[in-house]
Amino acid sequence: MLAQDLPFEIIVTIVKFLFYKDKINCIDAFSSWKTVLEESLWNNINISCQNSLDGICNIASAKHSVYKRNGRHVRTLTLNGNICIADDQLLLIQQLLPNLDRLYCSNSSISEDGFGTQADWRLWESLTQLHVDLSDWEDIDPIREFMRVFPFLPNLKILSLDQDCVVISPSITLEDIDKIHDYMPHLESIRLDVQPPVLTADDLVRITDVTPAPSVRSIHFNVRNSTYGWLYYFAFKYPNLQVLEELTFEHNDTSDELASQSKLMLRMDSAVLKRLSTVKINVEENSRQLEPIIWKLFRFFDIPVRYIDYFAYSYINTAVTIRDVIKESFNSYSKTLETLYIKECTSYSRNWIITESMDYYPCLVDIYIDVHRSSVALDVLLDHCVSLKRLKVDSGLLSVGPDSFAFASAPTSTSTSTSTLTASNIHSLRMLIIGKLSISASILEYISFRCRRLKHMCLSKSTVSGDISENTGSLVIDMSYTHLQTLQLHQVLFTTSLNANIDSQTINLICIPENLFEKSPYCDRQIDNESAQNGFLEIYKKTSWFYTVYNKFCRDEWSSEVWNLARNESEMAIKYFSSFKSSRISSKNMTVPYTDVGYFTKKNWSDSLPDGYVMLKCGSLERHTITGKWFNDWASHEYFYWFINYEAKTLQTWFVLFYFILVVHHYFALSKDRSNFGKLAFQLRFS
Repeated sequence: MLAQDLPFEIIVTIVKFLFYKDKINCIDAFSSWKTVLEESLWNNINISCQNSLDGICNIASAKHSVYKRNGRHVRTLTLNGNICIADDQLLLIQQLLPNLDRLYCSNSSISEDGFGTQADWRLWESLTQLHVDLSDWEDIDPIREFMRVFPFLPNLKILSLDQDCVVISPSITLEDIDKIHDYMPHLESIRLDVQPPVLTADDLVRITDVTPAPSVRSIHFNVRNSTYGWLYYFAFKYPNLQVLEELTFEHNDTSDELASQSKLMLRMDSAVLKRLSTVKINVEENSRQLEPIIWKLFRFFDIPVRYIDYFAYSYINTAVTIRDVIKESFNSYSKTLETLYIKECTSYSRNWIITESMDYYPCLVDIYIDVHRSSVALDVLLDHCVSLKRLKVDSGLLSVGPDSFAFASAPTSTSTSTSTLTASNIHSLRMLIIGKLSISASILEYISFRCRRLKHMCLSKSTVSGDISENTGSLVIDMSYTHLQTLQLHQVLFTTSLNANIDSQTINLICIPENLFEKSPYCDRQIDNESAQNGFLEIYKKTSWFYTVYNKFCRDEWSSEVWNLARNESEMAIKYFSSFKSSRISSKNMTVPYTDVGYFTKKNWSDSLPDGYVMLKCGSLERHTITGKWFNDWASHEYFYWFINYEAKTLQTWFVLFYFILVVHHYFALSKDRSNFGKLAFQLRFS
């Protein structure tokens, strides 16, 4: 059976898994797919340019005619970039795209001027998702304006009104929440950047009579007052709640008020909040004494929490510490917890090892730790979290105990020792993200030894230190046990000391071998810096060399620039270090070559040769990126996650397509009745 002979229902299903570029190629390859593919190209529309928006809304333009002819196929519309859509333009878009299912408006692309005066939201009653960024709305309350729109969106399932920078603090009442659910009875997820009011005693009494919204699974409100009172309300209003975000404890609430509100919760049926699995909690300074009650309530109702996102502000030295929270609260969910995000902003030094308080977490697969001036014992963390797949650590220090280092350094060449090592010590960590940390090269080698299934590693704004061999001029970071798919280094400082002075201790040359030893991930490793003297570099037929310069602003802040050396420059470096003499190591590095703050140059790169180089050696490496730019704390890691997920999705797309064709071919060979193809397509669609 040929691909062009597939029935229409099967083609529709397959097309949903193809990328835009693949659809274009298939149009040229299979004429019978043309209609389905051309219609699918209109599924998702992204408008990110004001000129493009104006052209679509100009009824005399050719672009308007094209949208008028094909707009009925559009299911998802995204408005982003530097655009601002007025209400009369929004009306034209509504008329052109009558079957819209999802609307995404970022960067305040919907203007607040005249909002709701001309647009007819009844034309979009088919909407199931509405995501709007209202950060730039300054003069009107967005909740009040959208309350006039909600009655025309009866099929909405996901509602998100975001405000990253709140200028006007939107208000919402219990009556508003009831109206929202009356207008949109199918809502499953609500995200409103609003500040609910303080609940009075009368409000608390009436909560037991609220009309439940059983379809809601996830809510996000900026609850900052009457925290336990609102939790009491959510328990009755949303009996099937699974995700609860943005509960904030601050000093506006008194201990007496919260205590009286929590007593109300103790009177509730034990079945409430049984589906709750994800909580996001913020703790303002001076409020930590108010927080523990919520964890006691969760334990009282035996709520199986699987996801905790915890953010605390501690700008004064308080009696309750993050270590206490882990020990007294988080450890209660050690048997069920799968994801744990911990972030604390502090302005004082405690210098503790945060992992000392952690129990055994057998189900934990994702951890993010960002606690200022703390230390994470990596070996302890890996021992206590045996199922961990993703680890992100920001700030502080990453350490490994001496016993673990000794074990990692022991020979493992015999089959017996390798078997014992694999069974008891090899960890299944897949992704490691390190940011704003100081680590030694030996820790990276320990990670390679211990985490042999590691596939993705990212270092951002971090310092890596180690010893340079006097005989070879190299600082070899031997990660031979690791077979990476992705390696990213963003503004990483390589130095000979953790407390290095940038002008005297930095290493400016980095070497990444690309033609690597083909070794078993469990084989013995007996290669050291000295072996480079005997033609070690000659083994690598191809290497990538990078030159990095730094500009220091203060003790822990620097900027950098990275250049990839040309082929002749790389050959010059290899030739230089193949006959390296220890006497050539300079006692003091050169002055960083720049003519003005923030300006760097590559022309003097060869002056750094006497100072040695860093070689990062992996068992195998598919892709690597080295830059002098440091993305902000979240953006760099979001990009890293996106990059990996994009690669995985590409592979999944082709796998699913191949699977569909095999199944259809098999079914066609066994069936003599083509009418059964409709039934098969339906089964594949919902399988």
